[in-house]
Amino acid sequence: MVGPAIRICYDRIMVVFKIGLLQDLAAESAAGPAESGKGQAGEPLKLGPAAEELIRRLFPPDQQPEAVRFLTEECGYNMPWPKPPAPEEIERLRAALVKLAGGELEKLKEWVSEISAVLVSAAAPHREPRSFPPLKLSPATEERLKRVFAPEQWPEAARLLMEECGNNLPFCQEMDEFRMERIRFAVLKLAAGDLDKLRKWIKDAQRDWRDTLMDAGFGEDVTAHLRWEGRAGV
Repeated sequence: MVGPAIRICYDRIMVVFKIGLLQDLAAESAAGPAESGKGQAGEPLKLGPAAEELIRRLFPPDQQPEAVRFLTEECGYNMPWPKPPAPEEIERLRAALVKLAGGELEKLKEWVSEISAVLVSAAAPHREPRSFPPLKLSPATEERLKRVFAPEQWPEAARLLMEECGNNLPFCQEMDEFRMERIRFAVLKLAAGDLDKLRKWIKDAQRDWRDTLMDAGFGEDVTAHLRWEGRAGV
């Protein structure tokens, strides 16, 4: 039986889906799949009617075959589930990802990649936050940091991001410096050049970075952070 955390209004699917649903599915699949969910890892699972209908509605006709192919081959039993979930749960996941993508193939691929990372992280052994080594900044993160903070604050701001806003965040154990850009851009934007605010927003992200993304305006679009050029609060 699916837990209440995945009873999500699909008309308002946002980043909460990624953590809420996937946590439940990972936990349930680890406990053992439903009888109907048996299948070999990597075996393609035919797209169900819900996802197919959404693809027809949301994707341009010339992109529909590739969207169907991609979900069939890349979003099924081949994902890093502890154990395969039931086919109907994979179908719900696929339908949600189609909505999140909004008719854009690149976004669909980005979401599938992010979901895979969440599943890997959910299955990873828990480690205390301080046990993670510092995660370096990507060039884009460093560039935005230098636009937001005064030069004398650069070393401390960089240290906070590398030591406190990296793989120690929930479900970010497998992220590299590039995949952390979305969260790091969010705390930089919200800090608005104030180190105390940066510390505050990093602590918030350590509790639940979904809220941080929403507060920064990056929560509903996985590419929104890329359009932020580094002006504080804008």
